[in-house]
Amino acid sequence: MLSVHTLEARDNAMLDVAFQNPAESPETIRREIASALATATSQLKDRRVPYAELRTALTPQVDKRELALMFDSAVMDGWYGGQAAEAVLPHLNRKGNHSILSGDIIWKDLDTLFAALDKEAVIWGRPKIYMSNQIYVVYVTNLSDSAFNALVAGVKGAPGAMGYVDCTYAGVIKTILSTCIGTRYVKYGGRFINSHPFDSEPDANENGPFWPLEDFGYDFVSIEDIYFDLLLCYKIEAIVPAFAFNDGHFSLAAAAGIWKDPRSIPMFVEEAKLEYLAKEKGGSLAKVGLTDLPTEELAKKLQEKLASSYIYNLVWNSDKDFSNFATMIEFNNNGRRTRLRAVLKYEDEQLGLVSLFG
Repeated sequence: MLSVHTLEARDNAMLDVAFQNPAESPETIRREIASALATATSQLKDRRVPYAELRTALTPQVDKRELALMFDSAVMDGWYGGQAAEAVLPHLNRKGNHSILSGDIIWKDLDTLFAALDKEAVIWGRPKIYMSNQIYVVYVTNLSDSAFNALVAGVKGAPGAMGYVDCTYAGVIKTILSTCIGTRYVKYGGRFINSHPFDSEPDANENGPFWPLEDFGYDFVSIEDIYFDLLLCYKIEAIVPAFAFNDGHFSLAAAAGIWKDPRSIPMFVEEAKLEYLAKEKGGSLAKVGLTDLPTEELAKKLQEKLASSYIYNLVWNSDKDFSNFATMIEFNNNGRRTRLRAVLKYEDEQLGLVSLFG
């Protein structure tokens, strides 16, 4: 049984080096990923962190929000990343599980960036931004409404704090951030997980990003970077399909043992499945106006949405040779944006819908 919350394959040097001809060895890819997962799970267990309980931090949740807090590094003193950390840490929900990403915005097209900020961001004051990398971002996943609001209210007024973007739904800023910031920690309650070099001592626990965690009552653990980078990095969703190429191929290899782009595989929705979903999940389908769609139209919509989404929750049951995965899809129905989680299975060289809920 293989169950992977998320696989960071968009720009993973380990995968690219290990599998220079991946189309020739999808089963080998699955075995190697299973081996990496076993090692990562063991290292986490040694540090009293159950991998299974990190799912909500590592994958998008239909009922949770994502937040990008922005800081103007030009007006901050010294190490602005540390100052941003000090602004954020006191206002995190101590019991929550979250992925925390950070970094400077690196984007050449300033006109596009500034237009997107004007449309999508809430800006405090009148910051003078001359270049993209002047904006430092701390990105937090899996937030309830109250946790989202507490972070926004708590950070406002901190040195350099210039505003925020609600990144719950797809947008230009969210796509830009998917290309330039990376996961620093996975927060598991009062413990922060990060990475250490693979040649460190087996019992190493380092605080590589150097956030002042202990000053705020948190502790930290770390696992080897090759496993952290592959299995514990949060993937911010993008609206540019090309970004998902490697991710889709490697993820499907892990789940189904094949080397194909999931966006190119025919989608099939059974009449009986749609009837069941309409009956059991009618509320979710009504939100997005899908209750009366023919199966062919629903399959087409799912395929379109899959074209700009990553896939998560990769499952392979070796005993039954059964595989499935999930993807987050968004719909705009009468001006209301809604996200649903679609669970899909690969069978008979096509994708079938297992469930759709929100």
